[in-house]
Amino acid sequence: MIIFRPFLGKGLGLFVFYLRGLYQKISTLILDCMFYFFHGSDFDKVHAKAEDILNALKKKRPEAEIINLDADSWSEGDWERLCRSQGLFDRKYIVVAKGLGERGEIREFVESRVVDLKSSENAFLLIDRFLDEGYAKALTVGAEKAFAFESKTVVRPRFNVFDLADAFGKKDKKGLWVLFQKALKAGVESEQIHGALFWQVKNMALAMKCKDAEEAGVKDFPFMKAKKYVQNFSGGEIKKQASWLTSIYHEARSGGPELEIGLEKWILSI
Repeated sequence: MIIFRPFLGKGLGLFVFYLRGLYQKISTLILDCMFYFFHGSDFDKVHAKAEDILNALKKKRPEAEIINLDADSWSEGDWERLCRSQGLFDRKYIVVAKGLGERGEIREFVESRVVDLKSSENAFLLIDRFLDEGYAKALTVGAEKAFAFESKTVVRPRFNVFDLADAFGKKDKKGLWVLFQKALKAGVESEQIHGALFWQVKNMALAMKCKDAEEAGVKDFPFMKAKKYVQNFSGGEIKKQASWLTSIYHEARSGGPELEIGLEKWILSI
């Protein structure tokens, strides 16, 4: 055994060298396929950390294209295409998505596709401020790196009035009324609530008569949602809701019942 000891020592050294090289290659692949999640009420720190990671990824992947998304520019089709695995010579992307968790339907879709984010060859940075607890947990568990920064000062979470618009589109009277009460408790002005609801009704009216978002003059995502929601209403119903919302707003402005009262009556009539 003494005769073969030098040979074994040299062979072992080569084997360790090989393992180190393999580890470096695997580490590079992991960094190239990273899913990051940043959230918390201290948004300055959330944003700063996200910027640090983004700059590091730019250096590691200088050829990658940066894609910036928010709740208004997001669409299911684009998201699925970005999640889809790329070939060896296809262009890679670094996707920076902000505030997706603020929209109910986007939140549900993204949460259901966490596995796709992890398996994609593109890098994803999801950045949010205040989040639904279940969504935050799902993304924290699913992300390869998750960062949370909470402010020491007690900050009241922002209420997303577009959740009310979604509840109306689904014709969910109970859900809409519950969200209406939550919005009022969160300090959301009645005018903001009315504006979001009227915006949804208007989009649904456009979706009934226009073939696409371009013709309607709105963005793709709200148009596609409105197109789906119109199936829950007849054309006459949508016209009636638009007229009613217009009436309660003008009545409140001219000294009639307060807008809050008018909105509650309208919700209960759906």
